[in-house]
Amino acid sequence: MTNITLKRFWPISFGLMVVLASFYFLLLGIGDEGGTLTVSGTIEAVEMVVGIDEFGQVAEIMVSDGDPVNTGDALVRFEDEVLQAQYEQAEAGLTEARFNYELIASQPLKESRLVGLADAQLELLKAEHALQDLMDHAKLVRAHALQAVDESEQALEDLLVSDVERTAALERIATAERSVDQAEKYLKIVNSSPSESAISQAYDNMLMAEKKLNNTLEAIEDIEWQITKASAIRVPKEAPEQIRSKVKEMRSQAMKALRKALEGLELKRTRDQLAYNRAETKYNNLLEPPDATEVAVANAGYLVAQAALAQAQREYARVKDGPSDADIAVLQAKIDLAKSEYHNLEEGPDPDDLALAQARVQLAQANLDLAQADTVEQQLAVARVRVEAAEAALRVIQTQQSKLVLTAPVDGTILSHFIEVGEMVVPGRPAFKIAHLDHLTITVYLPEDQRNKVRMGDQAFVRTNSFPNKLINAEIIRIADPGDYTPNNIRDREKDQPNVLGVKLVIDDPMGMLKPGMLVDVVFQE
Repeated sequence: MTNITLKRFWPISFGLMVVLASFYFLLLGIGDEGGTLTVSGTIEAVEMVVGIDEFGQVAEIMVSDGDPVNTGDALVRFEDEVLQAQYEQAEAGLTEARFNYELIASQPLKESRLVGLADAQLELLKAEHALQDLMDHAKLVRAHALQAVDESEQALEDLLVSDVERTAALERIATAERSVDQAEKYLKIVNSSPSESAISQAYDNMLMAEKKLNNTLEAIEDIEWQITKASAIRVPKEAPEQIRSKVKEMRSQAMKALRKALEGLELKRTRDQLAYNRAETKYNNLLEPPDATEVAVANAGYLVAQAALAQAQREYARVKDGPSDADIAVLQAKIDLAKSEYHNLEEGPDPDDLALAQARVQLAQANLDLAQADTVEQQLAVARVRVEAAEAALRVIQTQQSKLVLTAPVDGTILSHFIEVGEMVVPGRPAFKIAHLDHLTITVYLPEDQRNKVRMGDQAFVRTNSFPNKLINAEIIRIADPGDYTPNNIRDREKDQPNVLGVKLVIDDPMGMLKPGMLVDVVFQE
């Protein structure tokens, strides 16, 4: 009966395999055009997202989408009202220092020295106190920076948890759908009357089980009869001892073999009896109408399975969107920035703040030395030091102002921008996407049985709907193993579908006709 069943379903299974294989290769976009192999794919390029490093408001965007840029080119300028005020203050301090120098050079009146001395001493005390506060708070600032690192990493971890939740929700939907199918099938079975063929088959099965049981019982009776006969064998007393021993040994071996065979038949009788009982019960159940209790239980199970499926679908709808690439990029940039700030503070206060505080102390000390000077020559020397300190403070602020201009980290082309003029931005916010358009690649997937048609270094052509009559040269630079490049959507299909292998090509597009993300055809020459 098994062979008949296989022959009956083989044509159906073979036809289904042919349909699945055709649909599989259609999804891969593979075609055959007059001796060529054509595969669809998407243009790729090396891309980089440039993020914001400072808090601030966008004052000016200096590039547009599609513009080529070189490393160090200015991309964005931020508002600098605070630094501009500090710059003006430092510039005013420099002007004052130069004026004092010129004033001393013209021999100012000695009466002003007492007032200047008191002011200089007070300013020096303030400057030294500010510097000491900066050093004292260095540990606190480092602690805050480390806390910012921990919080940023925890935020990214919390964001990525949604990926795990989404996968688990999909698995719960799949499990619930299988439960609904099983419950629906069981409900149909218990709620429908059996067919005549099913009853007839159950009756035949019962007869076969009964015949098998009877054969086993007959075999048991035969073994028991043989055991009885063997037990009745007696050796005459007048027979020689050697013969008597031999006969006893043979009888013992025969009895042992018969008992072992009987044990096996007893075990077989138990199995045959259970099989007959099941076959008889199944036949009798088929003759009876559907049990109302069993139908009610099956219907309740079906409703419960449907409710579980609806709940699983609601849970998936809640988490299906997940975090966007931009959200992840922002948090990753925040982590990098927080770590950078923490490392910068490991050896003390911020270098710019420390330089400003030290410059203020130097300037205050120069003013005090100037006020305490007894001669014009000493006053001029101190005034000169004061001018140099004011110039150093101005240079520090100019260095800080240079940080308010975001520059291109690499050569490339601006693909898109994510900020606008007047917008407030935070560190880690994506600002631009830059791509190397002079190095375009494409990865396509071929069936494993097409492996002998491609080789490393082979030339191919790229064709796009935008330029249907233009073939662009490409060269194979990598051929991966089937398992290495099999896409997820292929791996998730039935195991009997064919493997694919990834083929990566570099594209020679000097005219710049192709862009990342374009869907194109790759034509391999046989």
